[in-house]
Amino acid sequence: MVGSPLLVGVIGAPLLLIPSFAAVFGGPIYLAVGIPVMLHYLSHHRLSPGGWALLALTTHLALFTPIFLLAWLADGNHDGTSLFLCFGSVFAPLWGVFSGDLYRWLERDFYKQSI
Repeated sequence: MVGSPLLVGVIGAPLLLIPSFAAVFGGPIYLAVGIPVMLHYLSHHRLSPGGWALLALTTHLALFTPIFLLAWLADGNHDGTSLFLCFGSVFAPLWGVFSGDLYRWLERDFYKQSI
């Protein structure tokens, strides 16, 4: 979970400067919300990077859409929430795919067997 934002940031930094900033701003939220969601998902489903991407996007939208709508309805400053909503909709699935791939790469059948 920690490796995917860093990996996307390192790979994406030469192409776009945004991923470096995305890891700094979105990474803590991704970890705080993503780890419990990932643990719950893994307890009920088999690993699939595409499934993790969809789960990350769904979780992101479920978290930030209501926050954006509340800021918009309050006629407040919703620029920050709209940035999180837009950029996060791109980076959440990317981080989900990379997390799924890293987890699959690190996953071993040895750890699945009970004693």
